[in-house]
Amino acid sequence: MPRPRLSIVVPCRNDVRLERALRTARHKEVETIVVLNDATTAVRAIAVKEADHVVEVAERNLALARQAGIDAAAAESVMFLDSDCWVAPNTVNEVLRALEGAEVVRPKLHYMSRNAGERLVARVRQHTTVDTDLPLMPLAMRKEIESMIGGYFFDLRLAWGEDWDLAARITKAGISVIRVGSPGIFHDPLSIWADLGSARRIGLGRYLQCRAELLPGRSLIRDLRFVGEGRTFRRLRASHGIAAAVYHMFGWRLAYKWGYHMSRLSAASIS
Repeated sequence: MPRPRLSIVVPCRNDVRLERALRTARHKEVETIVVLNDATTAVRAIAVKEADHVVEVAERNLALARQAGIDAAAAESVMFLDSDCWVAPNTVNEVLRALEGAEVVRPKLHYMSRNAGERLVARVRQHTTVDTDLPLMPLAMRKEIESMIGGYFFDLRLAWGEDWDLAARITKAGISVIRVGSPGIFHDPLSIWADLGSARRIGLGRYLQCRAELLPGRSLIRDLRFVGEGRTFRRLRASHGIAAAVYHMFGWRLAYKWGYHMSRLSAASIS
């Protein structure tokens, strides 16, 4: 295989949907790299069969897994894809064309749904992760931006929240982000329970960023009073309805704060 134009990196632990992700991402000018983290036998077999390269990391750390994928990439550009997503036809071509003139490309992400709970999650995710100006995953980027964003892609201290940290540094560096997607990348439906679990892990990621002195700490009293969150509530209500706004503030946000403050308390008790 000639040198690929793009390396697609898929971190995976125990998700058999990996096969679909890899098959939909396949392209003659692209290599696929799976980074396994304590994977099951079934997932390892899928990775060996479907991916161009398989890398394994011992620690359950997304920053470490993503960095291992970059280190193994033969292409000068990389794109990250989650195993619970799949790539629509022509999206890879769009990304390749966009990378010819841009340093960072963000394919459009669509959250799927099958019932009322999943539709509620999809609406909130649309507001918080798709429509945001932050360049969040899925993301394709040229390796050359490394020197512009602090000399590294992922902070290995951030087992969670590494993508938010990367997005903040890309934004701070003033790097323009090109959005593509007709239609883009699709994410499997998320139940409310799964979404709240994700919020809790993002809260853990926020704590890790604070511990690394990348962000200021959060006040428990201010969090319980929802200080400064009214504007987000009103914007979400206007764009996606009152149910989405209520769920985000009193469901997702509470789970996020729980993840942060419980991580802080746990670390304090250990020390």
